[in-house]
Amino acid sequence: MQFKAKSRYEVEKANGEKERHTIISIHGAVEQAGKPAPIANSTTQATLYLRFDDLDFVPMPGNAMWSVMGGEFELFSEADAAAVVSILRATSPEVVVCHCATGQSRSAGLAAALSKYYNRDDSHFFNGGYTPNMHVYRKMYDYLIEELP
Repeated sequence: MQFKAKSRYEVEKANGEKERHTIISIHGAVEQAGKPAPIANSTTQATLYLRFDDLDFVPMPGNAMWSVMGGEFELFSEADAAAVVSILRATSPEVVVCHCATGQSRSAGLAAALSKYYNRDDSHFFNGGYTPNMHVYRKMYDYLIEELP
């Protein structure tokens, strides 16, 4: 499987993937979930919508991030990881397109963990201009190695 991390803008401007693909569309917990990703075409097998914020840690009351977010936030969870595995099992795509607002952190963390597990290589996401969200990376990768054979 090939894994790609893209921004919402890149997905909206794309003509679509030519290979069988699954889209994982990531939105912030307080964002409105967008319409089905415009990249969807005849080779799109499914789109999974996830909602979590771009945080690597749980902000504590009094922390600047707590104030900015008003105490309202969601982190990538084990249930999110399970949903990702479920859709990949159901679709067996050639390509997985992970996208978030900028394509730099949440989508890169998810794509890197998936690439590490399935392809045994995540270097593209750590050496290619991305800043993977390490909470997403660790949660997804830990779920994969604990739950899958």
